[in-house]
Amino acid sequence: MVSAVSAQQRPASPAADPSPPKKTLSLQEVTTKPESEELIVLSPFEVKSDKNEGYMATSSLAGSRLNTSLKDISSPISVITPQFLQDTGSTKVQDILIYTTNTEVAGINGNFYGSNATDVGYATNQALRSQNQNRVRGSGNADLTRDFWVTGIPLDSYNIQGVEIQRGPNSILYGLGSPAGIINYTLKTPNMMKDVNSADLRVNNNGGLRAAVDINQAIAPGTLAVRVEGLAEKQKFRQAGKYEDNRRYTVSPRWTPKIAESVYTQFTVNFEKGRQKANQPALTPPRRFYQQLV
Repeated sequence: MVSAVSAQQRPASPAADPSPPKKTLSLQEVTTKPESEELIVLSPFEVKSDKNEGYMATSSLAGSRLNTSLKDISSPISVITPQFLQDTGSTKVQDILIYTTNTEVAGINGNFYGSNATDVGYATNQALRSQNQNRVRGSGNADLTRDFWVTGIPLDSYNIQGVEIQRGPNSILYGLGSPAGIINYTLKTPNMMKDVNSADLRVNNNGGLRAAVDINQAIAPGTLAVRVEGLAEKQKFRQAGKYEDNRRYTVSPRWTPKIAESVYTQFTVNFEKGRQKANQPALTPPRRFYQQLV
């Protein structure tokens, strides 16, 4: 006779388990942040120039009017940083376009004229609106915009923090700009956290003088700040009797009230006033006309 014996082992008691007990976190403990941590919100409609590295910019508004990384923008865009403006001594759009890609500019230091020497109307328009006498991609002049609003106010480096040149049309910016593209410049914005002051003085070999100041005051750090820029310029040229006299100033206050914990509100006002008197140099040599008498 064969007999079978079976045995069943009883489960060990909890006290015999050597592993430490597991702790379960509640949803409230996982999602709660320390009260001392403050959330900083950046505006998607503004590009900070302090993110640039020398001549290399990392983002732009020119692609979609939102702060977008340049590597994600398919349109041909050139971004001129403050460091580039300072190193090249560029103060006007005519100074910038001689360095950028697929751009030409008229003027005494330009690389094309744009018409024939007998076109008096063009010569007059060149003297009055010299910033518009440019050519992009060989197709025509680009529109000048300030914070993506078409403007007739001349670009000057004393109150701008960057220039963006978009070459060619862009359907996202529909209703703005010519087929040649746009030249957009962004005004300096107040620094909300600290006071920053600077001054700039330049002279040239023709006897010209240029002085600019930039004063930023953080009245209530993080909440209220104001920035003031001023320019006094007396430009002279090689041609006798030719000059350009500029007097301009800009006031930009900014208020960021803390309405609620998850609400970001910002009020910015830009006010600029200026005066310009000039007798621009002629771009063509003197001419003498003879009328044939019959």
